[in-house]
Amino acid sequence: MTCPDGRGSAAARPLTSEPRLARAAQAQADFISSSGEVTHDGPDGSTPRDRAAVQGVKQGAVTEIVYLAQRPSVERAVTWWVHSDVHCAILADDRYDHAGVAVRRGPGGTAYVVVLGGPGE
Repeated sequence: MTCPDGRGSAAARPLTSEPRLARAAQAQADFISSSGEVTHDGPDGSTPRDRAAVQGVKQGAVTEIVYLAQRPSVERAVTWWVHSDVHCAILADDRYDHAGVAVRRGPGGTAYVVVLGGPGE
């Protein structure tokens, strides 16, 4: 994967599905879809790392990417992430080797959340 700003490469390692990261992603997707607020802070002030730790994830590198839409579309979410310098760089970062994904439709819109984890920062 090459990002718009030239960062990233096709050599980024493949991601393995991680159910604990998916549960952390689901917690944030639930909040975002309910509140309509695009944020990395949870309703209790938690961070992506905090939410992953609650699920038992002890990895050194943890981050998340989020997208909120009124008209649900996985394709739009992925296209937006890939064309955003910051989000694309996260997806192409080879520190991350595991991911959990969640989608939730609610009164605030449809939230797409990916939580990524890896062994070190």
